[in-house]
Amino acid sequence: QEQDRQVLTKEKKALKDDIMMELLPKAFTRSQNIFAYIDSTDGWMVVDASSFKKAEELTSCLRECLGSLPIINPPLKTMPSHPMTQWLSEKQPMPASFELGELISEETDVHLLAGKQVSKLALIWDEALTFVLGDDMVVRKLKFTDVIQDQLDNIEANSSAEQFDADFAVMTLTQQKFIKSLISALGGISEE
Repeated sequence: QEQDRQVLTKEKKALKDDIMMELLPKAFTRSQNIFAYIDSTDGWMVVDASSFKKAEELTSCLRECLGSLPIINPPLKTMPSHPMTQWLSEKQPMPASFELGELISEETDVHLLAGKQVSKLALIWDEALTFVLGDDMVVRKLKFTDVIQDQLDNIEANSSAEQFDADFAVMTLTQQKFIKSLISALGGISEE
């Protein structure tokens, strides 16, 4: 149109190929947010991801940007499956602030009597959080209960940024207490 002439077939094909090569990488891109925060007081990194793979993608990206990121799972004194099995079989009382988030059935008792270990356990902490704890120490399906939601609803903020800051502060302070309580309930961190 600028040159006021007809485009030949060979030129059309070249233009089409150029446009395809330029736009194809953009055609199927998908953005995704993975939220995380670092609790510098207690030395924890908390990642809100749907899977271990997604969390590893985030930490790999951080390592690439920072040069190194020395993080490890907490070295517990005992494997989480042991205290979880003890709590479910009622051989050991539930730690303070924790309660079972699931019903115990005859089928569960049969498995426990057969010597099977608990690999995942639904729990409630301090009437503030519900979650599923895995024997790999991964906390899944973490949800704030109405107790925390009421706190968040009562915060008056003038902007969405202020609301985010307030929500984030309540969330991180709650999770900071929760992590300390969970580690203690599982027997603490190994000194080695």
